Amino acid sequence: ANCGSTTVAGTNNVTSFQIGVAVNSNNQYPNDVSVPGTCNTAVAATAFDTLVVRPGTTLTFTGNPSVVGVDGLVLVVYGTVNWTGGNANARRRANFQLGSTTIIKPGGAFNISANQNKDITIDGVLIIESGGVLNAGSAVGGDNFTINGDGVLQLDGVLIANSLTNDGAIVGTGDISTATSSGSGTVNGVPDPPTSGSLSEVGPTWNGTSWTPSPANGLTAIINISGGNPFTALQNIVVSSLNVKANATMDPNQNINISNNLILDDGVTLTLGASLAGYSMLKFGGETEFGTGASVVQQQNLPGGWHMVSAPMNATNAGFFGGIGTQAANGNNNTQNFFSWNGSDFVNLANNSAAIQAGRGYYGFVGNFGFQDPGVHPFSGTPNTSVTFPSLTPSNTEALTNVTVDGTNGRFGWSMLGNPFTCALDFSSLSTNDIEDAFYIFDPSAGSDGEFVSVSGAGLGTTFIAPLQAFWVRSTGANPSLGTATMSANGTVSSSPDFLRTGNTFDRVVLRSTEVANPNFKDHTVIALIENTTDGFDNGWDARKMMPSENTPGIYTIGNAEGLANNAIDYGPNRSDKKSIDLAFRASKQGANYSIRFDEDFMVNEYTIYLEDKLLGQFHDLKSGDYVFANDTNNRERFVVHFRSGALSSDLEFANAANLRAWVYENTAYIHPNVDLGRSDIRMMDMSGRTVFNTSADLHKNERYDIALPQLKAGVYLLQVGGQKVVKVVLR
Repeated sequence: ANCGSTTVAGTNNVTSFQIGVAVNSNNQYPNDVSVPGTCNTAVAATAFDTLVVRPGTTLTFTGNPSVVGVDGLVLVVYGTVNWTGGNANARRRANFQLGSTTIIKPGGAFNISANQNKDITIDGVLIIESGGVLNAGSAVGGDNFTINGDGVLQLDGVLIANSLTNDGAIVGTGDISTATSSGSGTVNGVPDPPTSGSLSEVGPTWNGTSWTPSPANGLTAIINISGGNPFTALQNIVVSSLNVKANATMDPNQNINISNNLILDDGVTLTLGASLAGYSMLKFGGETEFGTGASVVQQQNLPGGWHMVSAPMNATNAGFFGGIGTQAANGNNNTQNFFSWNGSDFVNLANNSAAIQAGRGYYGFVGNFGFQDPGVHPFSGTPNTSVTFPSLTPSNTEALTNVTVDGTNGRFGWSMLGNPFTCALDFSSLSTNDIEDAFYIFDPSAGSDGEFVSVSGAGLGTTFIAPLQAFWVRSTGANPSLGTATMSANGTVSSSPDFLRTGNTFDRVVLRSTEVANPNFKDHTVIALIENTTDGFDNGWDARKMMPSENTPGIYTIGNAEGLANNAIDYGPNRSDKKSIDLAFRASKQGANYSIRFDEDFMVNEYTIYLEDKLLGQFHDLKSGDYVFANDTNNRERFVVHFRSGALSSDLEFANAANLRAWVYENTAYIHPNVDLGRSDIRMMDMSGRTVFNTSADLHKNERYDIALPQLKAGVYLLQVGGQKVVKVVLR
């Protein structure tokens, strides 16, 4: 830079430090830069884009710069900035004005000294992060640190000055060391506060009946909860830091989002409430400062049955969850109610002393001899803020129990993990390696036995995993990993996880199965119509079908011999061809009646969708209503779903002869004999009796024959099999 007659040159320190003319194209300067007083005018008049003082380096101003950083300078201090303004002989007053944004990073120091008085003025934003220091010293005659009306001091580190005038705003949890203070500004939203000492003691306060002052929802400031009656929050709390000085409870579905620290005084309990209708969550980006006996209590409603659970606190023993194994209520030496997963099988946790690990998932039973009775239960401790997930199962490790319904690949590489936080975990934000982009959770409220919810790009679920919730993932390679998750980067309280959503950018064919006599026994599968995918497993879109419980009417598609709960297939609204996908049904009750229903709420475009029952030789228009059938446990893969964008080109008409059933669909004749017919003539004729298609086939009892027909003109035709008129066909 050209500083009068002085030129500063060098490399490897400050990026985009511009005073007058840049030294070179890289705008790089030496490790220690001294800017002499002859640069005063340039400093005052020139806008710096970005000035970074790197760790271990020093930037020294020896002149009297009256303005630093007008018009958008960002000054970032990792190392040291020294300003020794003023003139020793003249003993003149020095003025140092921060006009844009200055950030003092952890370990950084900004030292301002003068031979007599100095004025430090904030017109922009000064951020002193935790571990950073701004030292204005205690010069002869005293110094003034002034925050003007538009100025903001975000202080989570230390500010040292002899006097402070605050006409702007101070927010944060840091410390101020001043002899005197004045001004009409605010500290953490509180007017006329004390401005010496810890800011964590300053903020709106709950006195048992009201706030002083009243914080708005979304306030970025400290909130103290203290004194009087127990505090119950009826709204979300979004704050810079939270200091809880008396027991406090968040109502279910009301959340706390803290950008910095959570502080609990001695003996204080912060309860995140829950009910049958929902639960509260807590997220914070800083550290916990808990007094003796202080804790966070996260409540969760646990219906009876099996649950997949995980610890959101820094617990190390299974007793965190309740009565484990032999220590269950009414338990005995044979009680087994809580299990981990070792990559191939479940492992019993014998009692409350069994070790548990943050980020690992567990299966536990709620009910008689369970680790808890049904109802709302508290889980207390200090919340986890950063967790490295346990080692995952490599893809060549086979499960000894059935995890998925079909396919050899589905038996390998399964790991059971858990959300380690008191807020929801956003699965999509995790750093995955050798992991399928799908996860699976168990919903104990589905039916009488519970059921899995499969979450993937083509499915219905969100990527948020609830607190205390465990989940399955499947590996694709030898080194699977989810890395380290932090509450600040991977947690969210934006919404409570909701496993059904209707926002679509593509068509989802959702088919729901239900037992007619017991409508609570139900399941669903999703077929997403996304071009350039495959019928088999597409990572990022598809999810495998987990093994359903005994009473569940399991429904899923078959793609490349793999059972899929969510299946994206290569089809869309602009396609003129038809598309078919095999559909399987799995239930334990022979002869029981079940229904399959098309849920149109997830569609964007218009399609004709038919369900083919290969066992009965029938087609059913799913848009006309439910398809009801009697279950045959020996015929799981009995259905096919047929798609056509818009309307079908032919009506479906059926007829039954004494010895066979036959029908036509999409230029294919389907023939299903009830007896052995042997070699038979198959003929299509127009209404004048002229043969337009003729072939023959060996027709055997209970075997279906698919015979491709030629492209025919629109009209009415007759299909004959073995000389019998079986069905009239209308082609459009």
